[in-house]
Amino acid sequence: VSVARDIPLDTSAPVEEGDSDYLLVEHQVRLGAVTEHYVRFVERLLSEEDVDDGAQISIDIDPEHERVLLHDVRVIRNGRPIDKLGDARRSLLNREENLDDGIIDGRVTLHVLLQDVRVGDVLDYSYTTERKDPFGERGFSDSFSTQWSSPVRRYRLRVLQLADRPLQVQDHSQLPKPTVARKGDWIETTWNAKNIGALTGDDHRPAVVEWGGGHHRPAGLPRLRPV
Repeated sequence: VSVARDIPLDTSAPVEEGDSDYLLVEHQVRLGAVTEHYVRFVERLLSEEDVDDGAQISIDIDPEHERVLLHDVRVIRNGRPIDKLGDARRSLLNREENLDDGIIDGRVTLHVLLQDVRVGDVLDYSYTTERKDPFGERGFSDSFSTQWSSPVRRYRLRVLQLADRPLQVQDHSQLPKPTVARKGDWIETTWNAKNIGALTGDDHRPAVVEWGGGHHRPAGLPRLRPV
């Protein structure tokens, strides 16, 4: 059982008026001897500010235990996909954000700077972080955002876990109930949602899904671009 990359893009009218137009936000997790986090963002860039933000992709990793695989970095312009990974500038940045508190965690940021990105482009990029820890070092615990400050047309959260390593789930989201399927030794739990409205300034609901349990430590959740 592996990561599924089968979601078609919806390029119809935006879900609601706003400064951002996210066609897809996707997060898939596979819990095994190696924990994999697959992430995909698809965004139509509506302004110069969107272009400035979208042309800079940042992914946080722990180089001692993790590696990151960039799958696709492209823009769709006038219906035509254009690869942007080949001429992108890539660099590793040391960012000890907790240094003032006396904490050094060793994490680094993979920074990808794209060339020739324009207003109206649809930016589509995906990557996987893989983490391998000593067997049984820690249990799995993580949370996944399901609503943001901008509307999202399509969202998918998919978690694959071994059947003999049960997890506890606390679903605080407003998403439809997930589907659960047994696939051999694996259990697949999937949330799918369309046309998720933006959180308002007065909305303080915890729009997250939380997981805990199992026998493997998760990959550190990559720092996702805020939406």
